[in-house]
Amino acid sequence: MVEEFGVSGFKLLVHLYRSGESSLSNIPMQLNIDHTSLYHAIYMLSQQGLVEIVDSWTGRSLKLTEKGVRVAKLLAEADDILRSWKNPCQ
Repeated sequence: MVEEFGVSGFKLLVHLYRSGESSLSNIPMQLNIDHTSLYHAIYMLSQQGLVEIVDSWTGRSLKLTEKGVRVAKLLAEADDILRSWKNPCQ
């Protein structure tokens, strides 16, 4: 099931966990992903109840649901652990 999120989905979850609600127009540049990948990730994540789109007078933004926060927290912790370990092949 999580394989359906793809790299873009994982990046998006961690980004939203670390930065909070984010404007849809800024996310592709912030994560260095194309719009097609972004919207596919949003679709897959919203189908699992992890993200929701928020419409306001300033535009559309994306935020994590309560369930999304729980999942993204685990992914962010794993990302931090992997970044802190030195590459054993070096």
